[in-house]
Amino acid sequence: MAADDAEDESTAEDEEESSRSDKTTTLIVGGVVGAVLLIGVGSVFSMLSDKSEQSEQDQAEPAVSTTQQAASSETPQRPSAAASPTSPVEVGNACPGKNAEMAGEESSVRDAVAQFEKAYFERDAQALAASLAKNSPLQQQDWKTILPEAAPEGTTWCVEMAPVADGASTVDVDLTMAPPGEESALYRQTVKGEKDSDKWVITSMEEREG
Repeated sequence: MAADDAEDESTAEDEEESSRSDKTTTLIVGGVVGAVLLIGVGSVFSMLSDKSEQSEQDQAEPAVSTTQQAASSETPQRPSAAASPTSPVEVGNACPGKNAEMAGEESSVRDAVAQFEKAYFERDAQALAASLAKNSPLQQQDWKTILPEAAPEGTTWCVEMAPVADGASTVDVDLTMAPPGEESALYRQTVKGEKDSDKWVITSMEEREG
């Protein structure tokens, strides 16, 4: 009888030890799964953050791609008087009307556009950068590399700017250009600018539907 009692006690102890082992295993496995889930969530947030940064870069890039078309080294003729901001104005070497070099002649966002286009078509990276706001995404472009390829000599071009109200910070721009030996193409943009000290500078350029 004593032997049977001892055997029963041994069996009970074995069952209790097995139960504790199972609980420990469950806790360990649960902890590992929880850690994996936390790592997974962190990876997702990291991926979303990367995509958000890339999206901001992609929003700036189309503005450059619609601008990198063509140019000419010829300097537009200067009119006898600056155009009125309330009237359309053309800048370029292939405009059907009277050409206008507006840089410094008009206190509006169109003046910044004229400076940008003139520098772009003359492949002057330093002057182009001066026409941009310091925080503009366009400042991040390598213009010294871009301009020689995007503005080949012999390209004909004309930029038409819509009228702007006094103090307006946006203007619609139509660029018609034709590289040597190619058909002309039309590119529509909306340009945004801001007043910086005593002059206007460009903050962004976006493609515009016709």
